[in-house]
Amino acid sequence: MESIADWFRGLWQELAGRDRAGPREVLVLLYVHGVAQGEPSLGYVGRTWVDRGPNYWARRVSLTLIYLVIGLVLGFATLGFGPYLLFSHRYALHTQLPLVLRVVILVLWSLPAIPAYLAMYRRLTLYGYQRNRLQGSQPTGFLTGRFTILLAVPFFPMLGGLVLAMGTAPLRADFPGESAARESRAMYQQLVRDNAAQRKKAPGKRGNKKR
Repeated sequence: MESIADWFRGLWQELAGRDRAGPREVLVLLYVHGVAQGEPSLGYVGRTWVDRGPNYWARRVSLTLIYLVIGLVLGFATLGFGPYLLFSHRYALHTQLPLVLRVVILVLWSLPAIPAYLAMYRRLTLYGYQRNRLQGSQPTGFLTGRFTILLAVPFFPMLGGLVLAMGTAPLRADFPGESAARESRAMYQQLVRDNAAQRKKAPGKRGNKKR
């Protein structure tokens, strides 16, 4: 089990993006050499991303709507906890704290939602909703695993940011994880062409040696 220092170090690496380049390259190579000849399955979308036919769009639109509704409902519910607590007439904070102070508290309380949203959004863009299959590389997993221990009341904005990212990431031109899959497919096709070209050149070289 990792230590507290390792835990915070891994969290900082994920937020700073320092761990992304290497794992991303390894993931693409894994798709090229180990998964369906450069055409990996992307969860519910499967391999329909290859030709983007009606089946792909039916799956993607339905999944996008589901994630968007869940993300907006849960995201704004968690992000709305602070405003409700500070500005609702049901709580004493509404009368005991000046308006300016309540606004400042709300801004400071909501700030953690921004890095949480950006980190999860970028993570989904690179790897999709599935945990990738890289071994021995913990930072490539979901950020929710590292934020779980922080989900106390003061960190509700983090949860809101994570959920909003999961709900809005499918709105991109490429479905989450699709860019890596397309990159691996192009790399595999280039590898096939290179191997075919080498096989064509090989007989000619052998013939020249015999002469």
